[in-house]
Amino acid sequence: MMFYVVFSGIIFALSILLTGIVLRWLRHRAILDAPNARSNHDTPTPRGGGIAVATTIGVAWIGLVWIGLALARPDLTLGLTPAMMLCALGLCLLSGLEDLKPLGAGRRLPAHLMACAIGVWALPGTGLVFQGFLPVWADAIIVVLLWAGFLNFYNFMDGIDGITGVETVGIAGGLVALALVQSLAPLPLAAPLAVAAAAAGFLVWNWPPAKLLMGDVGSVPLGY
Repeated sequence: MMFYVVFSGIIFALSILLTGIVLRWLRHRAILDAPNARSNHDTPTPRGGGIAVATTIGVAWIGLVWIGLALARPDLTLGLTPAMMLCALGLCLLSGLEDLKPLGAGRRLPAHLMACAIGVWALPGTGLVFQGFLPVWADAIIVVLLWAGFLNFYNFMDGIDGITGVETVGIAGGLVALALVQSLAPLPLAAPLAVAAAAAGFLVWNWPPAKLLMGDVGSVPLGY
């Protein structure tokens, strides 16, 4: 248990540090989010802090893979397939471009649907989310649409100070809690713990009044 405490503390501190560095860069490049109807800031605010969150999570997960292999610790697995990881990385890069220059829904939505379709295809076991209550083709289509919808909902939240970080800490913390109480089969614990710690570090800068926003580069892959 001490490993998890130290690990989460390191990730939390790294997220705070990287977010501060990214904030200075965003200000220098004048990458700003103009206030709109769903914003709770009334002055242009730097957008793109998700770069720090995504980088922190990536470093943490790479470290987990290395430590897990070196020490033969199955509890340090990520619980994600390589296909899902590649899709998340692709969405992160695409969304980073969106933060710099709007690409339009005609480019973003097909990419979101494709990533979710690949994710459904890569699900372990039978891949049936509705557990056989629906035909296989209906199960896949509905899950892809729900997944893409949730991804965009997550992105939509980012205009409100603190909400994306709090939501991420809540969901990742819930996964940690499930891993701690699940006795039927082991669930990944360190991977969601890293996500929660990284989001908490970002919240130090994003808590109302936010000094910066996460931007698509962070909210889209996190939603995925």
